[in-house]
Amino acid sequence: MGKSFTILNIMNQYEVPSLPEDALPEIKEALDKKRASSNLCDPYKSVLCLTDFTLQMVHEHNIKMLKRCFITAEKLYIKGNELVKNTVNNVFVHFFSLLFADCSSREEKIRIQLIMPVYLYSAYIQQIIKSNCQSHDSCSVTGFLTKPQCLQRTAFVVSLAFMGIDQRRINIALADKRFKNR
Repeated sequence: MGKSFTILNIMNQYEVPSLPEDALPEIKEALDKKRASSNLCDPYKSVLCLTDFTLQMVHEHNIKMLKRCFITAEKLYIKGNELVKNTVNNVFVHFFSLLFADCSSREEKIRIQLIMPVYLYSAYIQQIIKSNCQSHDSCSVTGFLTKPQCLQRTAFVVSLAFMGIDQRRINIALADKRFKNR
């Protein structure tokens, strides 16, 4: 009996422009403009275009289309090679703080979080953790911490992020908490 192998279809940077275009025909015109003004297969430009389109859907309160944008970005993130995954992480996921800052109410933030795919939201939480705590030996906001203090702080940051609080407010909360602990 032979072993069964699963062949993974990993997307490279040259395939990136076609996925948003196929999944979201509404974005085709914007992608064509980006292609005309730059490298035809630049994954950064395609993901930036998807990000801009997603932000436009947030401003229009078009939740149905926003969900399609999230699903498209998640497919890029899951199927992409390291370059594609990093591009999605550094461009699309990075804009989540801006997206949450643009929400007019807590209910709107929660509604967006509910349709946000797990892989992308997880990547967002990882970005928050990395930006607030570079290692267990030292922390960018609170100074030097022991490992348990750092883990406690990380749990605090993640709980704030799950409540829909944006990065700027998290930093203020952390600074306030640090001030009270002195």
